[in-house]
Amino acid sequence: PPSGELVMTTIGGSDTIASLARVANALEMFQFVPKATITISQVVMNVVTVTGAGLGRVLIYDTGANGLPTTLLYNSGDIDTSSAGAKSAGCAMTLLRGKRYWIASWFSAALTMSVWATTSLPDINGGAAPTTAARKVARRTVAFASAPPDPWGWSSSEINAARPAAVWLRVA
Repeated sequence: PPSGELVMTTIGGSDTIASLARVANALEMFQFVPKATITISQVVMNVVTVTGAGLGRVLIYDTGANGLPTTLLYNSGDIDTSSAGAKSAGCAMTLLRGKRYWIASWFSAALTMSVWATTSLPDINGGAAPTTAARKVARRTVAFASAPPDPWGWSSSEINAARPAAVWLRVA
């Protein structure tokens, strides 16, 4: 993609972007596999409505040999989410074509964000029994004032069918 363009962190399947409430201290992550090698300069989220002062973060995790999240590669630091609109943070990194990454969002307070459609994201495999619900995110409660988990330390009990906060990547 040309410099300055935003890349959706989806696999296609639906162009429906909705808005849903996010819960304070819920760190949610989903899988992203770039279709081309891209160097990014920013991560971007969209705040729809706020309930007061708040902060958010975008995190990017590497993937281990088993396809699950491992090491923290990027932490945006605090992003002011106390007003509606696009919110961004600088990010100088290259994501490789065909490599799986895990993109996470994390908020200090409840707010409403743009979210990806579940049909736009790959399912997360896991669990010991079949399920009829598509599982799209791993969710963990972590106090926002804490450091993000590094390494992630996977638990299949964290998989759920939530719609994750939408994260766009700006091409450098």
